[in-house]
Parts: sequence; C-alpha cells; structure tokens
Amino acid sequence: MRGVLLFLLCFLPQVSFAQIFNGTISGGMGNTGRAAFDGSESAFLNPASVAYFDRYILSGFYQTGDLTPDVSFNRYALQISDGTENNIVPGALSFVRNTIAQPNGVRDLEQTDFQVSIGELFFQRFSFGISVHHLIEKGGGLESYRQTNGSLGLIFTPTDKIGLALVGYDLVPEFVSNPDPRRLNPVYAFGSNFILGEMFSFRADVVKPGVGSRGRADVGFGLQSYFNEFLAARLGLQWRETASQTNLTAGLGYKGPRFSIDYSFQQDLRVAGSMRHLVDLWLPL
Repeated sequence: MRGVLLFLLCFLPQVSFAQIFNGTISGGMGNTGRAAFDGSESAFLNPASVAYFDRYILSGFYQTGDLTPDVSFNRYALQISDGTENNIVPGALSFVRNTIAQPNGVRDLEQTDFQVSIGELFFQRFSFGISVHHLIEKGGGLESYRQTNGSLGLIFTPTDKIGLALVGYDLVPEFVSNPDPRRLNPVYAFGSNFILGEMFSFRADVVKPGVGSRGRADVGFGLQSYFNEFLAARLGLQWRETASQTNLTAGLGYKGPRFSIDYSFQQDLRVAGSMRHLVDLWLPL
C-alpha cells in the first residue's frame, strides 16, 4: 500500500479557527500554494497534492519569529512522503512540534500534531485528497486537551500550465466540551497556480474561515522566478484580514539533484518588529 508519511506544521491558536501551516516555499510567496505542487511541502496546504508524489521525500522544517510584538514562537517538523510505483495510494505522515511563548508569566503553549494524508488522480486532470490529524495542546492558560479532525482537497489542472484548487480544513464538527478559544472550526480555501513560460510561476489564494471571521478573508499573491534549474527567488504579499496583518514575504531556494534547501521570511507591514523566519531541508530518495 502506498505508504503514508508526511509531517505537517499546523496551528497558531490565538483565534478559534485553524491557521494552516505554510512551508518555506509557500511562505516566501504570500502563503499561497494550494493549487501548486512542491514535493517537500504541498500536502501541508492541500491533501490532493499527495496524488502527484512520485518518490520518497524526507524533509525537515524549522520556523521562528513573532506572532505579535509580545508573543514569539518556535516550530519544527519532520516529513516523509511516499509516492513510489509499487504502492496503491500515494500518502504522507507528519509530526509537528510548536511552542508559543505566552506573556504575563503564563505557561508556554505546546502543540504536537500528527497527520496522515492520502490522495489519488481521477480522469487525468483531477486529484482528490483527504487528511486526518490529531492535535495535542498543553499550557497557554488552558487545560490540556486533544482534538481530531480532517480535511478534504481537490485540484483541477485544465492544462499543464494552470492549476485550480478547493480545500476544506477541519470539516468534522468538534465536541462542545472543547474550550471555545481552542476549538478547530472549518476553514475554506481557493487556490490558483499559473506557470508562465519556463522561468516564472504565479499563485493566488483566498482563505475564508467558516465561522468567527466576521466576513473577513485572507488573500495572498506570490511570484517565483528561476535563475536556472537549481536556483529560485520568491516574492509575495498577503492581506491577512482575519488577523489584521499585511505580510510582505520573500525567499530563496536551491534545488539540487539529491539535496534541496529553502529560506524565506515574512514581515508584517502594519506592526514593526513582527517577523518570522522559515528554513527547510529536504532530500528526494
């Protein structure tokens, strides 16, 4: 059976709906990528992308920065994906560790997340995926508790140069016993990806929480340019109205035949000093 192995970084918990993890490539392009395929991280955003895995990929991720001027975070994750020909269904499994420093002497919030994702191609131009994750949280001024939820994703590629996507995150209704500030509520997203010639690609995503957003949505745009087959530069902008942020993002990446590394940063233009840094290393096996 197509082994299932991907490690995912997920939730920043200051609001009542999930905040989806963006890897380093996505993080340098305005937190977009739901309709794109990046072997090391695309399943973080859309489980339907797992259908395009064609090998084993081992990835490690580290992120650090500020959520607000008073709240910092550190996250790391491991990812292994399996898309080899001898298996039936492409899959991925993920492990994530996220620590968020709390102000006023409150115990740090510690999150551990495990996720399983599978995906498959249909009718050549469609892919469908499903993921299930189990989130454990401790500290942060609330009692420890656990949540299990799942997401669905779809990618449509009308041509080899265009990708369109729909994703629903955390679609399973949560038990009312969960603390309201931590309860995972549905989030819906639309993504688009356009390959422009051989040197450029453009992405645009819209993310809308199902509840608690008061009609607000997050909109991101990203551009990627290849200097050659090994080096890429990325630039993006995200209007994250659900958190009152305007994020400028940028990054660089090296993709070698047996080793790849990516770096990106994000700066909130509305709040001075609110920045995050992202690094990942990955090996195609």
